[in-house]
Amino acid sequence: MEIQVTVENHVNTFCETPGGACRLLDWVPGLGLAFDPSHMIMQDQDLSPWTLLFPRVRHVRIRDASDSMMQSRMGMGKLKPADLLDMPGILSYSGILIVEHLRPSQSGAGEYDIKADIGTAREAAVKALGGMRN
Repeated sequence: MEIQVTVENHVNTFCETPGGACRLLDWVPGLGLAFDPSHMIMQDQDLSPWTLLFPRVRHVRIRDASDSMMQSRMGMGKLKPADLLDMPGILSYSGILIVEHLRPSQSGAGEYDIKADIGTAREAAVKALGGMRN
């Protein structure tokens, strides 16, 4: 069994920029990236520079976000799963696709049906991929 170690491109960390993430990945042999675009969206960063790191991505997290909010209800923020999955290089990604979700009280998005929201995120990802991939 191979264990993969990743670091997340989290806001307020060394990996919040593509340059910082690339340096850390270069410094630590075998380290992969857990790519979570919600952190970049809430900072109003352009996601396109991150595509250069896709060959080193081991996990992709899907969670909708908006300005200054790490999580929005799926479909109510700026992340559109189809847009994420249309980014150059992402379809060659064969790692894990994660639907990440904070409790509504932690996200600032207000109360809503978590089960339905996670289902919506999953359905959007599957539709964007053109069906299930194992």
